[in-house]
Amino acid sequence: MSIVKQWSLEPSVSVNSVHLPAGDFTTTLLRARTDYGFSPRMFASALFQYSSTDKVFSSNLRFRWEYQPGGELFVVYTDERDTLMPGYPALKNRAFVIKVAVQVLRLRQQLGPLEITLRTATSIEGGRLSLRSSHRQW
Repeated sequence: MSIVKQWSLEPSVSVNSVHLPAGDFTTTLLRARTDYGFSPRMFASALFQYSSTDKVFSSNLRFRWEYQPGGELFVVYTDERDTLMPGYPALKNRAFVIKVAVQVLRLRQQLGPLEITLRTATSIEGGRLSLRSSHRQW
């Protein structure tokens, strides 16, 4: 459903009744997706989901900006929480990622050979930051 021209909201519920020789069970998946377009080149989106099968609540927030043709910036936050524990749901997994995409051929033509080292945070768990590095020469 579209709330205003640039904002949409999509709630959904999926209930599955499963019948097996070992036993019967029902699973429920609650989901809400929303998107907001600031402009044709910039948007934010979010997905929130609860699964009754594993009792997990997860969220994913994403921002995308095409700052020039062929160049994009992504900022993504995602987490997963266990709802079986009493109180505020316990954190199972979390990640915060920033990704910058550039059109390398255009840069190489302007600057000559490029040497780039990228470091991205792949996860933050228990207060510890995990980094991933990649090094390329073009």
